[in-house]
Amino acid sequence: MSQRFSPPSGQTSRFSKPGTSSVSPSNSAKTGEPITEASVPPSPTTASVFPRPQPQPQPQPKRVDTSSKEYKRVERKVVSVMVALPILFVTSYFLYERLALGKVPPSIPNARPSDKPL
Repeated sequence: MSQRFSPPSGQTSRFSKPGTSSVSPSNSAKTGEPITEASVPPSPTTASVFPRPQPQPQPQPKRVDTSSKEYKRVERKVVSVMVALPILFVTSYFLYERLALGKVPPSIPNARPSDKPL
């Protein structure tokens, strides 16, 4: 014998299909009323207990004029920092190895001194 679970009277299951009622047939037999959607009282849901805040309209960001002098000045500074930082890091690392750790740079084989002074 298979029994179907039905929630207490007046409540609907969250798994039930829309438009169907999950009120047990024993309740309708006691009252003699046919089961309809209107006879089932609405159950409180979390949406009615805790209303969802309405999203606030986002202000549109200001457009930046890329041809302005201020923009070009800042762009030049940003690009120069992006180029200079890797050079600075690598150079300082090699200088630290030479001066603090005493590492000798590799020599070039078959190198002869230049005849012309700089």
